[in-house]
Amino acid sequence: MAKRKMRKAPAKTGIAAAPYTTFNDLNNYLRTETDRKDVAGVIRNQIRQDFSGDELKLMLNAPDYFYHFNALPATVILWKQQNLPMPKGYDFDRTMQSFYEELKEGAEKKVVESAKPTDRLIKTPHELMKQKTDKFFAEVEYVIDLWPNHPKFNMYNEMTLVSLSAVSARTVFDYYERILDELRELVEKKTPDLIEAYDHLSVKQRKAYYEFMRELVGDAKKYILAKKATRAIRTPRVRTADRQVAKLQYAKTSDEFKLTSINPMSIIGSVRLYVFNTKTRTVSEYLTESPKGFQMKGTTLQGWDKVKSRQTKLRKPDEGLNMVLTKTPTAIGKWWTTLTTKTNSCNGRINNDTILLRVFDR
Repeated sequence: MAKRKMRKAPAKTGIAAAPYTTFNDLNNYLRTETDRKDVAGVIRNQIRQDFSGDELKLMLNAPDYFYHFNALPATVILWKQQNLPMPKGYDFDRTMQSFYEELKEGAEKKVVESAKPTDRLIKTPHELMKQKTDKFFAEVEYVIDLWPNHPKFNMYNEMTLVSLSAVSARTVFDYYERILDELRELVEKKTPDLIEAYDHLSVKQRKAYYEFMRELVGDAKKYILAKKATRAIRTPRVRTADRQVAKLQYAKTSDEFKLTSINPMSIIGSVRLYVFNTKTRTVSEYLTESPKGFQMKGTTLQGWDKVKSRQTKLRKPDEGLNMVLTKTPTAIGKWWTTLTTKTNSCNGRINNDTILLRVFDR
């Protein structure tokens, strides 16, 4: 009698494939690898267990982003369902109570707004952008509220994940930069009023909170610069720009340094170019005195001045890249003179490890 072939079980996906190795692994999986509807389903099922009647209807009628973009409550729920011990700083009842309070407030606000008479149902682009910005703010604030027991949160990656617009990113950056300035004054100048306001934190905690906020603001700034770098160019500087860069090999992004290359067509016709080699950590400044500006042939830059062009290795890449990405050529030149690393000549070649940082017309 022939043996029956065993059927392979289908591969698990979605919530069923969620890892329970650590609490943070589960949380990161729900935020980045799971369909938002699955996350919402976990939260809504828990709501159905905890509420009934009119209160249940209210709690299920909040704006969708409360269910779709709150991975932490879903993480806590799934973690408890597996009867796993809660990590230090987390408590199921406290987390859910805090979430339910925000959810109820959002649901009641939605009821009030839906009762208002309106002449139109279609939202303007500005309203849609504001709504998306508010959703992102809510997610960031939720993480900050849990500090220092917050899950891993990378502002740059989160902005990229939701495709936040440059305008929205600037709004987020400006808001948290003001808080960062206040914390900097607290830590460095020890202003009495601020010390009183933050007296619930020890000196060590104040410094840690400052570093936490500094990282958030720094990542937001890098995201804004990345959006600026990829902004579409309306017209090429010369008609043949697209053909000149057609075979150019360069690094479009760098996760390690959180960089994004500018459109290579912007090199054609410009007179100053900054590039960064992610493998050697070398920044190069190219100059040209050609009336046509830079030209490109294959992967080699054409028309650059071999005497005035220069390159050097960055010992502190974050500091150096921030200078090159945000300052004027004059300021960059003054900064360059302060470097202790040796300045060398360039070779004009651009390869797969090269990020195209910036161009100037002067």
